[in-house]
Amino acid sequence: QRMSDKGHTLVIPADAHRLIVSGKLDRRLFDVTELSRPENLRAQRDGLKLIVGYRGKQAATAKAEVRDAGSTEVRRSLTSLN
Repeated sequence: QRMSDKGHTLVIPADAHRLIVSGKLDRRLFDVTELSRPENLRAQRDGLKLIVGYRGKQAATAKAEVRDAGSTEVRRSLTSLN
């Protein structure tokens, strides 16, 4: 889904919409106006940096799935977060 909001263009995949509405995913991750700013492009030259938190019974499984995903590189774990 492509949408405009306050001068920003967002491109949101259909499967992400539910997670955004529920507050589990930040819609700014899909703000192509912001992501394409020169300073953001320079900062993300080596990849997109994310902080991911896990809760509940499925936390261990979800954490393992992220670590096992394709070319995902986990550079450090924040023990205070999980």
